Amino acid sequence: MKIKTNFLVVSQYHFDVSWVEDYTNNYIIYDKGHTMQESEKVKRLPNLGHNIGTYMTHIIENYDSLHDVTIFVKGDVFPRHCNQEKFDRLVNNKTFTSLESYDSEPENGLHVKAADGGYAEVNNSWYVSRHVSRHIQTYNEFMSRMFKNPPRTNFVRFPPGANFIVPKHYIYKYPKSFYEKINSFIQYLGTEEECLRSKPLPPDMNRLESIPAECYIIERALHTIWTGDFEVNDD
Repeated sequence: MKIKTNFLVVSQYHFDVSWVEDYTNNYIIYDKGHTMQESEKVKRLPNLGHNIGTYMTHIIENYDSLHDVTIFVKGDVFPRHCNQEKFDRLVNNKTFTSLESYDSEPENGLHVKAADGGYAEVNNSWYVSRHVSRHIQTYNEFMSRMFKNPPRTNFVRFPPGANFIVPKHYIYKYPKSFYEKINSFIQYLGTEEECLRSKPLPPDMNRLESIPAECYIIERALHTIWTGDFEVNDD
């Protein structure tokens, strides 16, 4: 086993997750594609909220009994988001860690390398127009809804795909109701009418039109939320 004590949470949707048992027997897979047999280690969830909804569900349902360190990943974390060599090197970290492989050069000022060598993207919520959005329209709006006096930045530091190693004290910076509120923004799929109002995507990506834009906003916010220490709004 390659993961020694960290607990592994996998968001699964038609991915090959045969790698999981090569790494650990201390895991849970949340199956949103409903292709796996339910068991003690496999739990089916409705296909809502993308992988962000999976993470929020796990936190909410286990808030009072979280493991000391949790690894939150998508079933295709490697090779899509983090090369396997780097993943193997990091999975036993006990500190907050972004699981990402960012090797491309910045393009047109839309993204840059952050000081830690990771990915940072211009904060203009460009992706929202390509998806359905019911509750939140921009990254800044989301942060203002959640926090008093949130930071305003030109670039947002985040690992694409939102794959993280998170010690529980980072999660406990905020109450359970905070995560319930986040989850409430993303528990829907867009209707056909809403999807038609979204910017058309390439043919092989049409499925993504119905995924809430709020998922992509929150994907970009989690790094800041967990590494920051902000005062939560009263509501």
